[in-house]
Amino acid sequence: MSTNTLEQRINAVLDCLAAAKDYQRIAGRHDVSYQQLYNWVRRYESGGIPALTDRRGRKLRSE
Repeated sequence: MSTNTLEQRINAVLDCLAAAKDYQRIAGRHDVSYQQLYNWVRRYESGGIPALTDRRGRKLRSE
């Protein structure tokens, strides 16, 4: 399984938006699935760059 850095996600999203949302072509160029790129673009449009941060795993508890 490959993980994508925040910088890679931002580059893919900005490429997609610059290409008039040509998800299929841009997904192939960045080696991600169409659906993943679509989700990143939706998250970016609703919350900007902070919405693209990694949300996997358990949250840290403050003690």
